[in-house]
Amino acid sequence: MTQFEQLDLLLNEYGEIIHENHATGIKDAGSLIEHYNFDLAIIDMQLPDGTGFDVSEIFKNNATSVIFLTVVDDENTIVRAFDEGAQDYIVKPFRIRELLARVRRILSANIKNGEKFCDCTCNITYYNCNVLCDKRK
Repeated sequence: MTQFEQLDLLLNEYGEIIHENHATGIKDAGSLIEHYNFDLAIIDMQLPDGTGFDVSEIFKNNATSVIFLTVVDDENTIVRAFDEGAQDYIVKPFRIRELLARVRRILSANIKNGEKFCDCTCNITYYNCNVLCDKRK
């Protein structure tokens, strides 16, 4: 079982995921963002059609929290991610329970700050661009 399959099982067990969605790059992510609002996006830095910064810029306009989950461990890239508003940055390989804890921390902080955490449909994907928690039905 791959790390992402394990993550999927754990998220389902915790009730975090209701159904999955998938974006393979900036264009696909942009299309999803046009149709849905997200509480949290998990984004890889290396995309076939650009970088994770391109996707996070789109999410900034929607006040979506961002976690970068990537193999890119360059200090300048990590610092830039935080400077541009990322809530977290995790270098692969990652520990699944740690990722879950970070997701729960960010979503809990959003609730405390008055942002509504979805109680409807949640999404997560595992290719290059990952999105979590659609606020619309």
